[in-house]
Amino acid sequence: MAQNVHPLVFGPLGRRITHLVASPDGRTLAFKHIPQNYSTDDYHDVLYRKAGDTYVDLGELPTPPPIGYGYSEAMQRADFAPLDDGQCLSLETGPHSIALARYAPAESGLVEAARWNIGGTLSLVGATLRLRPSGQEVVVHISDRDDKNVDWGGGPPPDFPQSYLWIDVTSGKKLEKFHITSSDAGVSIPGFCNPGGVSSLVSLGAPSWTGARDLREGQAIDKILESLSGQKDFPIRAGRRRLLTRMRVIEIGSGQTLLQLADDEPQMSLMRVYPRFHVLSPDENHALSTVPGGHFELWNVTDRSSWRPSLPPHGGVHCAVFLPGARAALGTAEGGVIVVDCTPGLEPGCIPW
Repeated sequence: MAQNVHPLVFGPLGRRITHLVASPDGRTLAFKHIPQNYSTDDYHDVLYRKAGDTYVDLGELPTPPPIGYGYSEAMQRADFAPLDDGQCLSLETGPHSIALARYAPAESGLVEAARWNIGGTLSLVGATLRLRPSGQEVVVHISDRDDKNVDWGGGPPPDFPQSYLWIDVTSGKKLEKFHITSSDAGVSIPGFCNPGGVSSLVSLGAPSWTGARDLREGQAIDKILESLSGQKDFPIRAGRRRLLTRMRVIEIGSGQTLLQLADDEPQMSLMRVYPRFHVLSPDENHALSTVPGGHFELWNVTDRSSWRPSLPPHGGVHCAVFLPGARAALGTAEGGVIVVDCTPGLEPGCIPW
């Protein structure tokens, strides 16, 4: 049952908020907004900062400049991560180059404060970044493709080199780097950009600082992932005890499904906001979801109960993140960004995130 709250609403109304990321302290938010018709020539990445009882617009992340060695290589933004100090990291990629930039607020809007070329690729498959809990370092994952210069008329299949870089966000110094070759085109990409680590890093043998785990835990998660193969479900985040997928919360040790969302329409369309889980709380006791009709719900994993606040018209929730202080930020289809105080939905005695 919907309950009345007094949410904070900001950002561009009438636009789709399709990707939303918060800084560790929750005071800086970066998000992508696009038109209702999904026209790709009208995408914008913007930064907002907490000021009093609202969030103010710090400006749009600039278009990445061309980069190259002896020639100009067009770059595009692959991912971003806001920082506690009000700046924002931007991971920018070209066909053969990867750069990490830091943008800072200025009177004229956001300006480049630092830029580091962090690697080259043969044929880029994808790249993502994840800010570590300290907010002072970031882990970048790069998936490459090596065709090995073979004749595709009968030569061996390509390899997919995977690179992990642990980088200081102030100096750009690479604290650690790790490389491994996979036979899969991007097994670790979808989950890596989600907070808290990813299940799929397990099968690649990635280093511990990326969020990988020991062999026994990895085998348990891999078994669950195999059961999801061929379904419209997919992994989002692996906590220490629970695995979050698009449709379920699963106990890793037993493989038991603790929560499962219902989907009232088997056929997904581009324009529809469909049911899904978005994120698991740091203590793994709560999850944020979109349910049929595009409504937002906060779930208590232990007792399988949910709470749905009454919100302003928004056309459906595309994305959601936890904010410190028992709050959640929702990126909507047409109602901007909505910040909700989830305290009324917490059970008695609960320690909020």
